Amino acid sequence: MNNKMLTSTFQIQKRLRMEQIIQLNELAQNYKGKIYFITGKKNVVDASKLPSLIAFLLTLGHNYELKALIDGEQTDDVLEKMEAVCSLKERKQYKAFSLQQAVKVKV
Repeated sequence: MNNKMLTSTFQIQKRLRMEQIIQLNELAQNYKGKIYFITGKKNVVDASKLPSLIAFLLTLGHNYELKALIDGEQTDDVLEKMEAVCSLKERKQYKAFSLQQAVKVKV
């Protein structure tokens, strides 16, 4: 199969949640190619390296452009999956919940 290189820019409105970052990392680890994110200072972050990915994505604020470089097979499919993970629709799957206060009971 042919390897190809694809570059894309994502418009991220809100900071990605940890679950989304982990999904991106798992996608990169299971991909038979490489996925990189390029920072504004032209530094390259390997998406398969979870500590680097977390450090990079958690430092970004709201309303930013995330530039990705995908190198390998079926780059269009991987791009679609990445867009789905980064979308606001994906964020809505993670609903906030609150813990109830502990109740003391005498036995």
